[in-house]
Amino acid sequence: MSAERRAVRRHGTGPQTLVRPAAIGALVAGVLCTVWATAAAGLVGFVSAVLAVVLLLAFLLVGQVPLAVAARGQAGPAAMLLVLGYVSRLVIALAAVVAVRSGTLDRRAIGVTVIVAALGWTAGAVWAWRTWRPPVVEVPLPSGPAGPADSSTPAR
Repeated sequence: MSAERRAVRRHGTGPQTLVRPAAIGALVAGVLCTVWATAAAGLVGFVSAVLAVVLLLAFLLVGQVPLAVAARGQAGPAAMLLVLGYVSRLVIALAAVVAVRSGTLDRRAIGVTVIVAALGWTAGAVWAWRTWRPPVVEVPLPSGPAGPADSSTPAR
């Protein structure tokens, strides 16, 4: 592993730094909703809530893959993954529609779990962006006769 990669890991500037808190927020909210759905609808509520959390996390995480690849400077694979990501998200959305319309799952548990887990994802993402400290490199400006004009020298 190169020193640059170790530095990225050490400083926490990789894509996982922003995605991990969002996923944890969605999981915590999903677990709370799963407990609620189990108490409200029994085993059907439990299965419905777990399915909703899995579908939501799959949908949101698939959308992060092209961004992570592009952040590493690989535009070609990122474009291909972007197209595959959209297709995958459509398949996941269709699976959610089929699951809801099957009649064997609790629609209320699915709906509440998706909404609350998405809010948990958003809260985790906002927290990650708020606390994220990427390294900043400031290049010193040259000074002296070749340096930038100061306010006392008129521009020509």
